[in-house]
Amino acid sequence: MKFAQNNGYKIKVLNGYTFSISYNIFTNYINTIYQHKVNSTNIVEKSISKSLLNNLLGRFGIKLDKSITEIVSTKRFSIMRLINKISGYQILWEDKILVSYIPGLDNNIIKSNNIDIAKISKVYKDK
Repeated sequence: MKFAQNNGYKIKVLNGYTFSISYNIFTNYINTIYQHKVNSTNIVEKSISKSLLNNLLGRFGIKLDKSITEIVSTKRFSIMRLINKISGYQILWEDKILVSYIPGLDNNIIKSNNIDIAKISKVYKDK
C-alpha cells in the first residue's frame, strides 16, 4: 500500500483489523505438549506429541515467497533483473534464459535501480 501511495494512488480503507503485539503466545501450548511427550509411556502418544510440536514450527517456518522457474527472452530477463528478486539463471541459447525468480515486484531492487515503476510495468506486462 505504501508503494501504491508513493506512486500517486489514493487509497481509501474500508475496514481492517488491528492486532496488538504479543510475546510467547505458544509457551503454554509448547510446555503442555512437551511434558505430555516426555512423560508418556505410549509410543503413539509420544509420536503424536512430537508431531504437534514439529508441525507448529513448520507452519510458522513456511517460506511464503516461492520462486518460479521459466524460460524467458533476454529482453524480458533484462527487465526482470531490475524489478524481481532472481535466485539463479542459466543462459540456454542466444535469446533464451532459464531463470528462477520470486514473482512480484521487489521494491528494494526497484529503488536501488532508480526505476520509475509506472514506465517499466507496461514493458514488463508486454513480455
